[in-house]
Amino acid sequence: MKTMKKATVFAPGHISGFFQPIYHENIYQTGSRGAGINLSSGATSTVQIDNGAEQKIDVFYQKKRQKADVVTYAIRELLKERTFHVVVDICIDLPISQGFGISAASALSSSYALATLLQIPYENVYMAAHKAEIVMKTGLGDVAAEIAGGVEIRKKPGIPPWGQIEKIAGERKIVICTIDKKISTSDILNNTDIQKRVQLFGKKCTDALISNPTFENFFQLSTDFTYNSKLASEKVLEAMDAVKPFGMCSMCMLGNTVFSVGKTEKIIDVLSEYGTVQKCDIDQHGVQILK
Repeated sequence: MKTMKKATVFAPGHISGFFQPIYHENIYQTGSRGAGINLSSGATSTVQIDNGAEQKIDVFYQKKRQKADVVTYAIRELLKERTFHVVVDICIDLPISQGFGISAASALSSSYALATLLQIPYENVYMAAHKAEIVMKTGLGDVAAEIAGGVEIRKKPGIPPWGQIEKIAGERKIVICTIDKKISTSDILNNTDIQKRVQLFGKKCTDALISNPTFENFFQLSTDFTYNSKLASEKVLEAMDAVKPFGMCSMCMLGNTVFSVGKTEKIIDVLSEYGTVQKCDIDQHGVQILK
């Protein structure tokens, strides 16, 4: 079979403002209800394939070879028994394990690029990347969100056609700040006490946003969820309070990070006292081929 030899795909980073985990016997219906924002920064994956006697996958982040379990799982799901040597070169604009959906963006962009080369239906990509995230316990709803782009409400869990997403209009500058050490998503997802709070307030916030789907309401509900879920560190809460005179600010789920909108330059000045600051646009397109 004659195929392209190289493809490059971008998938946006994604911030969850709040979420309600939902588990189902069908892994593609497992995921989360909730809401979030897709970012103009994310993961760009360039995939090259060569014929080989056996299946081999090499993954590089920022030019350094990595184990990359989530990406490797998604690639294997697509390859099945095909014996290709696949080289994945991923460039990320945001830190991993800080609530920016970068493991999902990496799996989605790399598997999308592979599918482009091998002419595999993109529906298979969505299933592979989503399954990889669920099995590896690195996320629940990021893949579904990053497929859609924009500011999204995940009304039903899982990926299309099982999941259901509604978009909220929004064109804002998003200021993000990485404040403290990484949070393990799997530790959070396995903690029973945290799970009870997240389930309760995640459902309340999602239902409230569906009733009044505005950008401002999303931010207010995200802030409410941050306080009620008790997931935020003291430093994160301090940063949120410091931004209040200049705009809205909440915690990225799940990371020691915050995201904010309002008087952009003032917010950047304030948050620079707490950690590493970046400015992003809202990505409206979702995963897309670059070349």
